[in-house]
Amino acid sequence: MENTDIHTRLMALQARLDKAERQLKRHEHTGADHRKTIQDFRRRYKIISDRVDKEVEDQEKLGHHVTDLEKSLRLWVKGLDFDMT
Repeated sequence: MENTDIHTRLMALQARLDKAERQLKRHEHTGADHRKTIQDFRRRYKIISDRVDKEVEDQEKLGHHVTDLEKSLRLWVKGLDFDMT
């Protein structure tokens, strides 16, 4: 690159900077989308977990014992998304 004029060198540098900026912006959007998805999963898990806890509480009030395995299975079944739209 030493044999090229300053204009050509500056254009090459600008092209590299533009490429790096595009990559950073892509990464930023991907990261933001990823964080949103994780927040959605956590929110959904909290809702499902609260429902199962309420069901377990109701069952235990009636004198039924709910094991950890049964609770885990209830969480799993409630977490399935049967909506195929």
